[in-house]
Amino acid sequence: MTTENSFYCRYCGDTFKLSKEEFKSYLAGEMEDPDTCDDCLFNLNNPVEDYSFSDADPGL
Repeated sequence: MTTENSFYCRYCGDTFKLSKEEFKSYLAGEMEDPDTCDDCLFNLNNPVEDYSFSDADPGL
């Protein structure tokens, strides 16, 4: 466990910081080591839909 509020995102590699409340919870042992930044977490929870597949009949 670290006492610095700087962590690396496992997806994009950028560093990010926790809010004061999140960091206090982290130091108290109430949460595991954070490994995902807010941007990557948003993208994981809201995936982009893939429109490249079409089930339309190509013979029409």
